[in-house]
Amino acid sequence: MRSVVALLLGGLAILLAILQIAAAISARRQGRSYSLVPFLGAVLGVTACLIAPWRHSAYAIPLVLVVDPTPLTFAFVLVTGRLTR
Repeated sequence: MRSVVALLLGGLAILLAILQIAAAISARRQGRSYSLVPFLGAVLGVTACLIAPWRHSAYAIPLVLVVDPTPLTFAFVLVTGRLTR
């Protein structure tokens, strides 16, 4: 049962990451801003890694945080000071 839940959460995380990247690229090409769904894909992916019953699945957590652009985008915006605009 845990493996099914982990696969569903992981699949949703990957789908959200792909859709967020596509929406950000589309918005950038149209010259408008885009607000990413805050950390939802990353949270789902990390949860999937922690729930998964497979050995060493927790080592995939850094990969999840890189695949989903939200944490990196938030860190960039926070460092550059664009968060307060």
